[in-house]
This record gives sequence, C-alpha cells and structure tokens, in this order.
Amino acid sequence: SRSFLSNKRSSLARRMAAREKPDEISDFHGLAGSSFEETLERLDRLDKIGIKPHPATYAALLQSAGNRVQLDKGTLVHNHIVRYEYHEKDMALVGLILQMYRRCGSPQKAREWFDSRAKKNTYMWTCMIGAYCQYGYRKEALEIYEMLKQAELNPEKESFLSLVSVISGAENMEDGRLVHEHIHRSPYKLDPVIGAALIRMYGRLESVENSVKMFRMLIERKGSVWNALSSAYALNHRYRDAADLFEVMIQQDEFPDHISFSSALVACVREGDLEKAMQIHSRLPRNALETEKRVMISLIHLYGKSGNLQEAQKVFGEMTGKDVIAWNTLIKAFAEYGHHKQVLSLCGKMKKEGVTPNRVTYILNAMACLSEDALKEGKEIYSEFSKSGLELDAGIASAFVSMFGRCRGLQEAREVFDKVTDKSLPLLNAMIIALATNGHKEEAVEVFQSIPKEFYVSSLCTYGRGSLELAETIFEKMSDKNC
Repeated sequence: SRSFLSNKRSSLARRMAAREKPDEISDFHGLAGSSFEETLERLDRLDKIGIKPHPATYAALLQSAGNRVQLDKGTLVHNHIVRYEYHEKDMALVGLILQMYRRCGSPQKAREWFDSRAKKNTYMWTCMIGAYCQYGYRKEALEIYEMLKQAELNPEKESFLSLVSVISGAENMEDGRLVHEHIHRSPYKLDPVIGAALIRMYGRLESVENSVKMFRMLIERKGSVWNALSSAYALNHRYRDAADLFEVMIQQDEFPDHISFSSALVACVREGDLEKAMQIHSRLPRNALETEKRVMISLIHLYGKSGNLQEAQKVFGEMTGKDVIAWNTLIKAFAEYGHHKQVLSLCGKMKKEGVTPNRVTYILNAMACLSEDALKEGKEIYSEFSKSGLELDAGIASAFVSMFGRCRGLQEAREVFDKVTDKSLPLLNAMIIALATNGHKEEAVEVFQSIPKEFYVSSLCTYGRGSLELAETIFEKMSDKNC
C-alpha cells in the first residue's frame, strides 16, 4: 500500500540521515515506486555513504531503460553495476545488461560488453545472436554462432529462430542450409516452431521443394506449420498448390486460421477459380476469422475480381480500423470495372477519414481522370502528390503523364516527364502516347527513337492497342524496320 511504502521511505531517510547502514532488502523497498531519475539519485547518495543497493533494484532499472529505449540511462545503470562489481557474481545482471543494449538499439555496445566477459553462459550467446539478428547484422550473427559452436555449447531455440529469420531476410541459401544442418543435429530438429520458420525460409529462398520436405518431416503439425507451407507456395506463385493444401487441412480436421484462409482465397483469385474462392468464403466462421483484416481484404479483392462490387463494398463496410491497403483494394476494384467517378469519390472519403494516401492511391486516382473535363482534378491530384513527400519515380510518373495526356494537359505531362532522370520504358511509352494523342506526332517519333531497338516491337504493340493510327505513323517513320 501507499502508506507502507511511505513509511519505508521515511525509515530509510531517517537511517541515512543518522548514517546508519540499512540492510539490502530494506534498501530495495525504500526505492520501490520512485521514478527512474529519483532512484538513480538515491543510488548516488547510497554510494556516498558506502551502501550497496540491492541487485533487484538494478534489474528493475535495466528492464525499465530497455523498455523505454533510454540508452543513456541504461548505460548509467550499467556503470553503477560495474562500479560495485555485481557482474562478477550475478550472471543474471550480465544478461540483463545485454538485453538492455539490445532493446535500446545498440548491438555495438552489447558486443563490447559481451567480449569483455571471460565467462559466457548460453543465455548470453542467445541474447547476442538475437541482438545482431534483430537489427539485420547477418554476418555478425553467424560469426557469434560459429564462436558458440567452437565453445562446444548447444544453442538455445531462440538462437536458431533468430538466425533462420535473418537468413530469410538476406535470402542466402548457403547460410540457410548451414544453419539447417546444425538444427538437424540439435534437439530441435522436429520442433514445430523451428520447422515452420525453416519452411518459410526455404519459401523465401525460392526452394519450395525443401519447404515441402521440411513439412513432411514434422510429426507435430500445428497451424503455424500449415500456414508456413501455404505462404511458401504463394511466394513462389504456386497458387494451385496453396488452394489444394487448404482442402487437405479441411479433410484432416485441421482448423485453418486467418493466414490459411487468406492464402487460399488469394490463390483461387490468382488462378481465376472464383467459384472455389466463394466456397472457401462460405466456410469462414462468422464473427471470428471474418473480422481479421487480412481475410477481409482478401474477400474485397475476391469480390472485386468477380465484378460483385456491391458485395466488396459490403465486406469493406464491416471492417474496423480500415487502413490504406483496405481502401486501395476497394478503390482498385471500382477502377478495374471503369467506375471512375466512384474511384475519385472513395479517395475523397478515405482522406476525410484521416487515412493518408500512398503511392498506389495516387496511381489509382490518376487512372480515374480520363478526359479534358478532368484536367482540373488531375492537376489537384498531382499537386497533392507533390506535397505528400512521396518520391516521383518512373512508375508513378508514367501514371501522371498518361493522365495529363488523356486530359489534354500536354504541358503538365512534359513537366512530369522532365523531372524524372531515369526514364523507364513505360514512362517513355506514356510520353509518346501523350504527344501523339495531342497532335505532336513528330515529337512522339523523336522520343520513340530514344527507346532501345529491342523494345520497338513491344512498344508498337502497346500503341496499337490504344491507337492503330499512332502505331502506323511511328512504323512509317522508323528508319530501321528490320529489328
């Protein structure tokens, strides 16, 4: 209670004033409930009269500094611990110091402390590997792992998980196989959590056959294991396999979670099997998985692809916490079926609800401006984009050039085109079409001649789909027709 802590603090203050030495447990309770700054100040006062604080006080301070990402305060506590040499007899504090530096985003300081210790337990090795992996230092993490093996210590489960994760991100097959070999010789070779991580790793490394082998090796197949294989299939564009895996789960009475449902829905849409996707939707448990954002976005995508925009809007309306991905999915569904007024309307509603547009949103907006009447709206969209802080790369520039070309804003199209130094083929084609449709065919031919000859045929096909006359004009003016 507050009165108890207050009495304890008063008692400690009286004894300190009388230069009496309290025992360590009383010292700890006397400091409990204080702020970080107050506690450090009291530790300094205890130091001046030769009283050692209780180790539990330091443990709490280290955890607090790590949780709040306060490196300067964590370092100050570390210095206190070194001064009293608690680290020589309390290995738990040694580990907490490493963990504090890891949470504060300083793997370098963690490594300095790690290297200074002559005796290292398994937790310290695990923490150091985890620190490097967390911040993407793949080589350094593998270096520590090699040192751990040389010390003839068995890595903990967390070490393997960290290594598999960082290797997946780096997409390095050689390192992945090396770590998997060591896992295979460890007690965790059939652990379902590590098994799922390895399945995902091989999926990222474009070796789905190894993902399947790992899946078949595992005796205990939790939901995470099934999800990992489904993700591996999807990453490697094996959508039919992902959909078939979902059916196997149902047959084996494995209850799919939101990841499995989402992967299966996406797989069916990519395969064009919308009927099967509808069947999967009918199996969704109401008021459970259907409320998962990932599943609902997949459903919006599904109904958008099938042309059932009313149902897509209904699913969207049932979502809570709609983010920019959800909005873009619905907007794209309307854009693909030519409902351009609704596209602009939805974009406006999105901004009113406080959701910030991203690169995809602006491309969809640009696609919705089709005629000369929409030039004013097109200028407003581009002006808003320019103030957004997003980069004008060749991809989004292509969308804006096409938009201004359709809206008879050739000057604006030229301005966007000129701002991009690294001009891609789609951007060049967009500018050529914009010039030609606005009556500047000679200039369109000049830009066409800057395209590498190996892309002449594909570009002519692109123009032909929009204007056969443009394709014929450029073909006639080509000096080299043998490419």
